[in-house]
Amino acid sequence: MSVSREMPEVTSRTAVRRGSLSRAAVVQAALDLADAAGLEAVTMRAIAQRLGCKPMSLYRHVADKDALLDALVESIFAEYELPDPTQRAWREELARRAGSVRRVLVRHPWALALLETRAGPDRPVTFAHAEAVLATLVEAGCSPRTAATAFVMLDSYVYGFALQQITLPSTEPEVTATDEVVQALQEYPTMLAVMEAVAGDPDYEFSQEFDVGLEVVLDGIERWRDADAASHHRPQEREDR
Repeated sequence: MSVSREMPEVTSRTAVRRGSLSRAAVVQAALDLADAAGLEAVTMRAIAQRLGCKPMSLYRHVADKDALLDALVESIFAEYELPDPTQRAWREELARRAGSVRRVLVRHPWALALLETRAGPDRPVTFAHAEAVLATLVEAGCSPRTAATAFVMLDSYVYGFALQQITLPSTEPEVTATDEVVQALQEYPTMLAVMEAVAGDPDYEFSQEFDVGLEVVLDGIERWRDADAASHHRPQEREDR
C-alpha cells in the first residue's frame, strides 16, 4: 500500500531545538515519515535523524516502537470528525463523519494496515470516537445490538472505499478507458458498455460513488432502526390488549 520514496532529509524545519523534544514532536515526526515513505520507514533511528537528536532521547517520550505505533493510531483517530449524538439529523452526522474518515485515510494511505492491528486499554481518542458513533446510532433509535452491527457495516464500507481509492491506478474514467483497455474488453461487452458510459459522462466524479454508496448503507441502518422500534413496541401493544 505504501510507495517507496527517498528518506526525507533532516532540515531546520523538522529538527528540534535542544531541550524542546516532546512526545508530540516525536509522534509528528513518525507521522511525517510514514506519509513520505510508508510505515516501514518509521524507525527510531529515522525519527531521531529527522528531529536532529540521538535515538535514545526518544525513549524519554515513547516507551518503545509499539507505544509509538499506538500513538500513531491515536493521531489518525484525532483527525476524524466526530458525529454529534445530540443532533436530530443523525444521518447527516454519520455521513459527515464517514466522509472525514475517508479523506483522512486517503491522506495517510499507510494507516489502513495499522488501525485494526493495535489493541489495548490506553486508547482514549479511539474510544471517544467509537463512543460518539455508537451514541449517535443509539440516540437515533437503534438498539445497542443493532448499533454494533451498523457501526461495523458503516466502517466496512468507508474503509473498503478508501482502500479502493488508494490502490486503484486511476479513478479518472478517461484515463481508464485507454485504447488498449477498450481493445482488451471487446470480449466482455457489459464491462465495455459500463466503462464507456462512465467515461462518456462529463459530470462523473469518483467521489460521488462514495456518496451514493453511503446513502445505501444509511438507508439500511434506518431500516434496522425502524425494525428495532417495531420490535420494542410490539410487546407493549399486546399488553394493552
